[in-house]
Amino acid sequence: MYVMQQKRRDLMMQLEQLMTQLNAPGTVTTFPSSSMSQIPDSLAGVGTKVSTAFRAGSLPATTTNLQGDLLQAADQITSNMGEFLRELDQAQDQENTATVPNGHYREPL
Repeated sequence: MYVMQQKRRDLMMQLEQLMTQLNAPGTVTTFPSSSMSQIPDSLAGVGTKVSTAFRAGSLPATTTNLQGDLLQAADQITSNMGEFLRELDQAQDQENTATVPNGHYREPL
């Protein structure tokens, strides 16, 4: 659980840095070629508003890359939070619903 919390903190810090760069007036930042410039596949079916907002050519190249990076970071945060919640639910279920064959609850270990 600690590892997931640390991942979440790291991703939130990355997202905040990207948002700060995006909102900074008049800053031009170069990005590595591995920077995303399209909508991630996991967000492709969200709807026309997203695809229109991030359509190629609608924004300068550096802003488009930043928008893609923000979408990727948000997608990673969502995935990690979902995984974290599933693990938390599983741990809680194991702790609370452990039963013996006669149906009585036993004390948590």
